[in-house]
Amino acid sequence: MLYQSSVKIRETVIPELRRIEPEDGLWALLKWLDDEATQAGCNIGWEEVARANDIRTLPQIKDGILNNSVCAVTRVKAIAQFQDKSNISFLIDLFPRVGLPKAEPGRPEPRSLHDDIAAALQKLTGQSFGKDHTRWKEWWKSAGPQFEFPK
Repeated sequence: MLYQSSVKIRETVIPELRRIEPEDGLWALLKWLDDEATQAGCNIGWEEVARANDIRTLPQIKDGILNNSVCAVTRVKAIAQFQDKSNISFLIDLFPRVGLPKAEPGRPEPRSLHDDIAAALQKLTGQSFGKDHTRWKEWWKSAGPQFEFPK
């Protein structure tokens, strides 16, 4: 089991997994994230998966993305680096599945996963509809078939 502090994970475990053989190490890391990753280790692990920049990891990045709220932000950011049309649909469909935090009267609205989803969508599409799920959905319905990623 790899239950260790985040520094040890970043400095020892992940480089060892990647050193085994970059590709095999990546799949071992995904298995570990699925089976054993601690709260502290999951963000570091998902950052490393994103750094590998291997589009074949997208199904694992997306699967169960909301199961661990601590890692959801890191996984949304990982999705944003892959220019794949399915990512746009996935992120738009994720909006209604994420609860909004309640703002206290007289306080600014707390940051939520919606902010990160909106940022990821803007990065992928070049569009800026903020956290407005309806506008994203309408835009994607009309733009999706002929959509080209910004250069």
